[in-house]
Amino acid sequence: MAKKSKTLAASDLLHYDPQFDFRRFAQLFALITVFTLVFAAVVSRAWIAEDGFISFRVIDNLLDGYGLRWNIDERVQVFTHPLWLFVQIPFYLMAGDPFPTILISSLLCISILLCMMIVRYHQRPWVLLFCFAVPYSLSLPLLEFSTSGLENPLTFLLLTVFFFGITRPKADITMLSFCGALIGLNRLDTLIFVLPSLLLLWLRSPTGGSALKVLKGMLPFFLWNLFSFIYYGFMLPNTYYAKLHTGVKTMDYIAQGYIYVQGIFHHDPISTLIILAPLPILYFMMSRVLKQSRASKHGNSWKEDLCFFLCKCIAHKDANLIAWSVSIVGYIFYVVYVGGDFMAGRFFTPVLIASLLLLTEVVANLPMKKRKEWARPYLFGLALLVLVRGVTIGYWDRYDWKSGVINEWIYYHDYCWLWNDKGRIPSDYDWAKWALRDSMKAKLMPSNEYLVLQFNNVGLYGYFSHKQVVVVDGHALTDPLLARLPIRRIHEWRIGHFMRVIPDGYLYAREKGDTSRMQKDLAEYYKALRTITAGHLLSAERIKTMYLWYWGYYDHYRDAYIKAADIGV
Repeated sequence: MAKKSKTLAASDLLHYDPQFDFRRFAQLFALITVFTLVFAAVVSRAWIAEDGFISFRVIDNLLDGYGLRWNIDERVQVFTHPLWLFVQIPFYLMAGDPFPTILISSLLCISILLCMMIVRYHQRPWVLLFCFAVPYSLSLPLLEFSTSGLENPLTFLLLTVFFFGITRPKADITMLSFCGALIGLNRLDTLIFVLPSLLLLWLRSPTGGSALKVLKGMLPFFLWNLFSFIYYGFMLPNTYYAKLHTGVKTMDYIAQGYIYVQGIFHHDPISTLIILAPLPILYFMMSRVLKQSRASKHGNSWKEDLCFFLCKCIAHKDANLIAWSVSIVGYIFYVVYVGGDFMAGRFFTPVLIASLLLLTEVVANLPMKKRKEWARPYLFGLALLVLVRGVTIGYWDRYDWKSGVINEWIYYHDYCWLWNDKGRIPSDYDWAKWALRDSMKAKLMPSNEYLVLQFNNVGLYGYFSHKQVVVVDGHALTDPLLARLPIRRIHEWRIGHFMRVIPDGYLYAREKGDTSRMQKDLAEYYKALRTITAGHLLSAERIKTMYLWYWGYYDHYRDAYIKAADIGV
């Protein structure tokens, strides 16, 4: 008689059996624990970051009929996450307030992610619990940015969908490209996680139509960029120019990126181990490929050896995991290259979720004997880390202002944390109060006039400001002119906060439409930029100006102003 299989289907776990089955009960308990542990940990840290309010001013203006604008007098893409912004719109329509909108949309993304993990690994519940749920619930960056109002929770969900797609026996390159397009629309730089896998699928495809399938799947990404080019005049968000076109040298960015990496290594050992997890996995898989390639007869030159090795990698049964590991390492290098971020741990959250997905998949597919061999030292190390997490929690929450990297959750949690015990809400914060105060004057102005004010932290201030208040952002995140000028002093800057000099006459030009008080070269440059960002969309003048702009016709005006004003030194 054939031996009865012990493998349980997902439906079997919920099937009532009058005879108590401890194994089935243990599996069900582990799966419930996975969801409960992560969900409760995320809710315990639920908050909204000050930067999270920036998108809500755009949503407010869109719903009021002004279009996708931050200041209603011009078209500027101030957000880096178009997909996340559109996802939040229906929830904002229902809730009417950023805080519940963020909580509902973020927790929905995390819940779907957890359900997907449970369905996929329901036969390996303990692997899912100890390789995914427990590390997730102990990683502060993952918990803090599973809400926050930023795009991270949707990034987590989309990366999970993409990872599940590439690890299927038969990957659908069109659907994976479509998922990759959504990932790019949610945050452009996370395409780094997509490109190696799509390249691998294209190289392994037996037919020549793979490139066409990739283009077909990426159509939403191309359509958004076309819309952005027509509507805003530029395909990249304004934050790209504000943060990377500063005059700061590349090596200074890299040095700051090293400080960013150093910060998480010093303050968060659990997140550090999660980040480093792909390295031994990648080494193990690559060493096996190298051993196989050495055992085979191939070329005599190093170039032929390298080509043969790459071909072996592409043909390897775990090539999809190798590509995923390479993308994780590539993203870490990218974070260092751009200087990291001022929010501690934020830029590492895609790496953290990608690493946990990889770790869970690898361990779940190990033979039972191997899993049992590794279980004891792994659980001992995990218990030790839990102890370390409890003892050093106060230390982990401290970040040095001198490095420019701080824990934003600690900074804003008295007003923006769901469970703050002081009864405060975001509108109680000083910047929100100042915005409401300044808006009183704007409400008395004629509808065709604007009150132009300069402010540097524009999330709360911008959201609570009246629509006729034009906020000029000193950090240039929302201002197209300032974003294209160098920072005030090249040697004095904080990552993510690149302060610009407000040019003479600029605020007057924004308020009155008169550039006579501006330096003459900058006035010409601003007129062209203003035509692109505020002119009629399809007017001949705007189209001509855009054409000349992209050929660099107006660059000499900016350069002449920078030289005359002697800024950025």
